[in-house]
Amino acid sequence: MKTIQKIEDNEAWERYVRIKHLMHQSKTMMLMVGAELYEFQRLKQYNALGYASFESFLADPDIDLARRTAYRLIRLYKKYILELGCATEALIEVGPSKLDKLAPYVTEENKIQLLNTASTLSRSDLHTYLTHEEPEYIEAWRSILREARQLCEKLASNSGAPLEIREFSQSYLNQTAGYTQGALSSRSGVSA
Repeated sequence: MKTIQKIEDNEAWERYVRIKHLMHQSKTMMLMVGAELYEFQRLKQYNALGYASFESFLADPDIDLARRTAYRLIRLYKKYILELGCATEALIEVGPSKLDKLAPYVTEENKIQLLNTASTLSRSDLHTYLTHEEPEYIEAWRSILREARQLCEKLASNSGAPLEIREFSQSYLNQTAGYTQGALSSRSGVSA
């Protein structure tokens, strides 16, 4: 049984490595497509090929690229390559989806920090980071902490509870008093 598991683990790892490699290639290609589309549109080269508009070029069955996707890729190219002069490799590590989410926040001054941060976060964590929203688990943690403090308050003041329980409860309340008051009363988002 362990041999079968080891083979499956190896196959899973090899497939993971292939997927990761293909995703890297895909992100690279999307950035390259954005650069080519930008120039193709800017120079109106679609006219030289007989297309009435850039949109009709995009709709060609050989291209078949959604207008929204094309303009998104062009926008990313203009923002990160032309405007900010970012290194392509840094952009590939982040990927088009997160670059799109990052675009309203990134400036010349913070581009390195934000690109590095974005490359290590999931899309949802990046959203949280950028908008200073707290993940759902924070409120659950606060709720548990409130309940623990309430229970300890009852136990610490209950003269019928064993001395060890009262002392432990009072110790917990003392140790967490300053921290929990700040944590429970304010929403402390992540700074960008």
